[in-house]
Amino acid sequence: MSGSKLPAYLLPIFPPLALVIGRYLHDTPARKLAWFIAPGALLGVVAAYASWTAPLRAKDALTRGLYDEYSLWLIGASLVLAAAACLAFFLLRKQHRWFGVVAISIGALLVVELVEEGYETLSPLQSGYHVAQKMLPHISDETRVYAVKMYDQTLPFYLTRPVTLVRPVTRAHYFDEFTLGIDSEPGLAIRAMADFSAQWQRQGSALAIMHDSTYEDLLRQGLPMQIIHQDPRRIAVRKP
Repeated sequence: MSGSKLPAYLLPIFPPLALVIGRYLHDTPARKLAWFIAPGALLGVVAAYASWTAPLRAKDALTRGLYDEYSLWLIGASLVLAAAACLAFFLLRKQHRWFGVVAISIGALLVVELVEEGYETLSPLQSGYHVAQKMLPHISDETRVYAVKMYDQTLPFYLTRPVTLVRPVTRAHYFDEFTLGIDSEPGLAIRAMADFSAQWQRQGSALAIMHDSTYEDLLRQGLPMQIIHQDPRRIAVRKP
């Protein structure tokens, strides 16, 4: 029910929540718990099917290839969920309360681990590491680096340098949590696209990362750009 976007803000609630759940598991009849867990088996089967068909819904070849690999992890996680739910249901129906609780708990832990481990296969899309490797050969101490109407949280880490934000302050594009930093160092932000065009074309090397729609807009304006990396999420360009 928290309106927070940061999961860590919720951590303090988990110890007391665990005590409440533990008391509930102790007091509730085992057969009733069994019926609460039963839908997990059906959910696992449905999730396995959805994972198997997910690559077919990909919009491009790169994403489809990554989904093909990740779907194997998701199918495995889904089948573990179904198996754990079936085992826990059987044990709870036989009045083996704590064996049933342990079975579904271990199954849930394995599901989370499989989903999380498999997520690494999507790294080329989600992480800034791969695009940073394409940008680094073009970067010197004097190179200006811009993030135009987007911000990749991991890119400054892999580039080991700050990135100048280019974000028109409108309802669709705002600085939000960057406001404090930008107020302290206003030189690390550009608030108007016209100002960015002037900055891009001034003397010296420059790189930028943006969405394809932004790239098309700037291209129509005649801004000189050479693509050095492109994927379904972003385009990295250098000033020729």
